[in-house]
Amino acid sequence: MSNFKSLNYVPKMLRKLEGTPLSLDQVHEILDKANADAKGPNDFARALGHSRISFIEAHQVSNGIWALKA
Repeated sequence: MSNFKSLNYVPKMLRKLEGTPLSLDQVHEILDKANADAKGPNDFARALGHSRISFIEAHQVSNGIWALKA
C-alpha cells in the first residue's frame, strides 16, 4: 500500500490526472494497482500508465473532481 500521509508528499506529477486534481485516496488507489501489476522493479512505469488508464475508464470528472462513473 502507498504510504503518503498527505498530498504535500505526493510528487506533483501524480497529484493530477488530465489536469484534474486527485484525492489522496485516489493517488493511493492508482499507485497500489501499479505496484500490484508491476512485473518487477523495471516495470513500474508501464504498470503506472495502465493503472492511470484504468482509473480514467472507471471515473469521470464531475464538478472539478474525479468521481466513479454511475
